Amino acid sequence: MSRAPRSESFGQALWWALTTFSTVGYGDTFPLSTQGRFIAALLTIGGVALAGVVTATLASWIVSLVEEENAEQEAATQAQVAACSSRSAS
Repeated sequence: MSRAPRSESFGQALWWALTTFSTVGYGDTFPLSTQGRFIAALLTIGGVALAGVVTATLASWIVSLVEEENAEQEAATQAQVAACSSRSAS
């Protein structure tokens, strides 16, 4: 059975939480100094943020394309309904 490592300080607990959150985990090499861990944490957070921005931009673009297509289809449907209504009224 696997156990979480024991943290001796709040900073170590934050480091463990960040590496677990980012799915990096404890690898073969990792920074030991506080400054190194701080830089690694910034890079990790920046990487996750960058991936989120790229994904959100792509999703927004796809949604706008679908909305555009739906608006065109709705206009065509309304035109067909109007044409059918005018035929039946005649």
